[in-house]
Amino acid sequence: MEIMGKAYTEKADAGEILLAACKDTKSVDSVLLGSYRGFQMELSFDSFRNEFDVTLKGAVSHRVALGTDAGGNITRLDNALAGIPERLERANEQLKNLYNQQEAAKAEVGKPFPQEAELTAKSQRLAELDAALKWRILRKIVTKGTNRSVLLCWPI
Repeated sequence: MEIMGKAYTEKADAGEILLAACKDTKSVDSVLLGSYRGFQMELSFDSFRNEFDVTLKGAVSHRVALGTDAGGNITRLDNALAGIPERLERANEQLKNLYNQQEAAKAEVGKPFPQEAELTAKSQRLAELDAALKWRILRKIVTKGTNRSVLLCWPI
């Protein structure tokens, strides 16, 4: 592990330096920390959770929340890296599922709507009922002696 330009071979030493880097960090912005097992490490402080994070950056970023134990933090980094193949497998399964859903959706788009005739008939009947209702309301207004200017403004 390399932290701030210096290589550490012992996990305990690297963990202590990692904790010291957390104590020395005053900025809320990410700080380049070093590298670990081929991944670039950035240290940041999450003010919402009130904890430090190390982001391991490769082709994809992996965030690891740090604790107060020096050895435990190195174990957390190792666990995050060890979990990458499993997360990759899950992501590939999700991608495969999405491709299957996309193919099914493409097949459905080409099919005609089975209730198209029923929808058209009911939409037409709704329009007829709506027109009849408006006519009935308009007749009531006229029979009560409403003046002609109101009738001209009536939405039909």
